[in-house]
Amino acid sequence: MCSTQARVPASRETPSPDFMKYLSHFRHLLGMLAAITLFVLSACSLPPDPSSPQLEDYTPTPPVIQVKPDDLVTVLPRDAIQAITSPAFDSVDEAQPYMRSDEQVIGLALNGDVRAYPINILSRHEIVNDVVGGEPVAITWCPLCYSALVFSRRVNGRELTFGVSGKLYENNLIMYDHQTESLWSQLLGQAVAGSLRGARLALKTASQTTWENWRVEHPDSLVLSKPKTLRVFYGTAEVKDPMYNYSVDRYRSYYASRDRGLVNRNIPEESNVAVKQRVLGLRIADDLKAYFFTALAQESVVNDTVAGLPVLITFDVVSENGAGFDRRLDGQVLTFRLAEAGERLILRDEQTNSRWNGLTGQAISGPLKGRQLRRLLTTYAFWFAWKAHFPETQVYR
Repeated sequence: MCSTQARVPASRETPSPDFMKYLSHFRHLLGMLAAITLFVLSACSLPPDPSSPQLEDYTPTPPVIQVKPDDLVTVLPRDAIQAITSPAFDSVDEAQPYMRSDEQVIGLALNGDVRAYPINILSRHEIVNDVVGGEPVAITWCPLCYSALVFSRRVNGRELTFGVSGKLYENNLIMYDHQTESLWSQLLGQAVAGSLRGARLALKTASQTTWENWRVEHPDSLVLSKPKTLRVFYGTAEVKDPMYNYSVDRYRSYYASRDRGLVNRNIPEESNVAVKQRVLGLRIADDLKAYFFTALAQESVVNDTVAGLPVLITFDVVSENGAGFDRRLDGQVLTFRLAEAGERLILRDEQTNSRWNGLTGQAISGPLKGRQLRRLLTTYAFWFAWKAHFPETQVYR
């Protein structure tokens, strides 16, 4: 019975020429469809090219990291370190008499509004609530981790103001917002406790560089005023003690020591010298990479790939300022080199021979003059802090 049902009629054993032609055509269509599908899937797996109109929609938001309440360590009462909520500014010329050329500042430019925040002030206050270019922002500084990050203060359509909670997570600053009293990790950029737990802060591109470099590049910048800030907190600008008058960074001895924060937990098992080295950290979705300042000082220009994205990392030894950029432009991946020996961070791309400012990512001459590379968000920190927060990080060697 089975063998009889399995027999195929003789008239169907040899397919007709028309059928074979149709089958060949069908297989060709299937091959084309598979190729198109593979191309589309490959294209969708990468962030859009900077020349595409969807550029602003590409936000490589990292996943939220769960922090246990027991991991937060209280070291000071809330507001023992007073955040700045009404910042006062001077012009570059007004600030020049009290600013040292090698003094570190956090520089921010938003919507044509350019401002600098001296680290010597931030080491005493850690947070500045400001409005720059019409945008409410928080300029934050954690001296234990040597990390500076600037965030938007808008969360879920609501404007927040931030203070210093007195708590640490992995030796890093924990902020709190005045509106909900939720707790926020600076390096993670997220709420770790309270009604806003899991919410994220939007990062803003900022620079950490020397006062000399910033004022030369931005002569019209405003500067967070030392004398005016002293009047707000001490009632006078005539404070003699350098530990309180912002003339020095009060943590300078800590930076030079082998101490690694206040909480010796999750510290990398390396030499004390290594863990205190500074890194430039890049975080794109789940992928993280750390670039040691010591390595960047030797190379100045790094063409790399992170999370499938061709990236450019640049570093100026003189100002100790670095930046990250997307290397793609108009569908082409550019490769960069120093333009010539001794020239301070002026780059040349191999594809068009255009010259670029290595810290701004703008072409200054050649076929691409005036074009701009998309800036990537990067973070400076001590290695021990970056590693404790992001143990799966890759390291550029």
